Amino acid sequence: MPESTLAYRREHVIDIVINDESCSNGRDVTIHVDSLGMVNIEFGNSMTIRTDEAGLNDLREVLARASSRLLAVQGSEEDIVGWPC
Repeated sequence: MPESTLAYRREHVIDIVINDESCSNGRDVTIHVDSLGMVNIEFGNSMTIRTDEAGLNDLREVLARASSRLLAVQGSEEDIVGWPC
């Protein structure tokens, strides 16, 4: 009796546009997941990241860290600019 196999499936998650200083109209970002346990993150036509759940979690973690640092840096700059002369 033949083994049953699941067909490959790819599912669209979201399309967004993010600010990018090299693209005046922003950068298109498209995300798909598939039945092989992989996620594709497409940055316009120039780059695609294909990774598993662990890679996705690592990426999410470093992006969250960068976001926190950005807020801290912006806060530091505001404090310096706002100091009385």
